[in-house]
Amino acid sequence: MKTTVAYSTGMPLLSPAYFVSSTEGEKSLSFFPLGHSFSQEIEEMLSLLAKEGVKIQKRREVIDYLLDYPTLSLILASAVQAIQKHFDSPEILLSLYQDPEMEDKYLQLHVRLDEYDEGFLEHLRAAEKEVIPHLAYTDGWLILTTDFKKKGDAF
Repeated sequence: MKTTVAYSTGMPLLSPAYFVSSTEGEKSLSFFPLGHSFSQEIEEMLSLLAKEGVKIQKRREVIDYLLDYPTLSLILASAVQAIQKHFDSPEILLSLYQDPEMEDKYLQLHVRLDEYDEGFLEHLRAAEKEVIPHLAYTDGWLILTTDFKKKGDAF
């Protein structure tokens, strides 16, 4: 069986984490060393995202979610970069959505602009297209969305 190891590109991510993919028809597996605590690495990654301008709502809840679904943290920085690539000076907000009617929760990256034009959704879909393929190999879920509020509005 041939295996490849692929690291996500972009900002530094969780160093001991990587994907192992099989070429014999099996879906990719994620590998994390047993007993390893990622709490510090996740904190550092979120700090790097904050330095990049990402605003994080309820940081502790986001960290807990990433600890429950650690492979998702491998693509979070790349998702932010995809947004930055497709939008000029976006405000990016990271939060954990919890459905009040069922036990469903996932991370959201909200994109906010000073002004929205008719091409906004096309740019958002373009950023999503860069992220969605990677979600097939992660646990947990992440969506790119907007609330159409202006940059700087209350979160």
